Amino acid sequence: MNAAFQEEDQAPVNPTLWQRISRILDWAVRYGVSGYDRETRRRLSICNIAGYLSALSSISFALNFMTYDLVEMRWLVMGNLLSAIITTTAPFWHRFNALLSPIVLATTVAITLFFFVSELGRDSGIQLNYIGSVAIAFAIFGIGHMRYVAAVTIICILGHLSSYFLFESGRVQHLVEPEFITQLYAQSAISIMLVLAAIVWYAFFYCAGCRRALGSPFAQYASRKNR
Repeated sequence: MNAAFQEEDQAPVNPTLWQRISRILDWAVRYGVSGYDRETRRRLSICNIAGYLSALSSISFALNFMTYDLVEMRWLVMGNLLSAIITTTAPFWHRFNALLSPIVLATTVAITLFFFVSELGRDSGIQLNYIGSVAIAFAIFGIGHMRYVAAVTIICILGHLSSYFLFESGRVQHLVEPEFITQLYAQSAISIMLVLAAIVWYAFFYCAGCRRALGSPFAQYASRKNR
């Protein structure tokens, strides 16, 4: 009996909800990475998950601005939604080469962060995302492309420092209450920490061989939930 039929026999007849979710997540993370060698597929899968998480973060900010004042915050809402759309397309760029997707992600994040700080000022804490972006650059470019990692690091340092010193007060900061700025700072800090934690978690499980042994990190989590 060939391997395909063996895998089919081992698959559960009635998969649970967690197993279905794990399959969908695993498909989304691996989307577009076929055709590359194993190490590149791993890196591009991490790139995909970084794009999805960045999109979720952008959507959360867009919703926050919409509920506060859609009229005055319309440019911030549109900027976050545009960022979410672009970062969600991370798997699309893999068809061209193995570096275009992380370049698109890094460029999008660097530009939009600078714009957001210019609108809301440094007290919003949005520039903190530049710090986290350096760590993410190592994951999505890989140690085999240290020139790109170094370039992103330099851009993030310049972006963080310039946005901090140039925008003591943002263009629309006077339109919002100080409490909202404090809330944005907390949201920025929590958002980048959660994104970093998720990427590191996935990278450890994926790159340590858990995918080879257990199918995928999501499948392993699903199996634990069903015990």
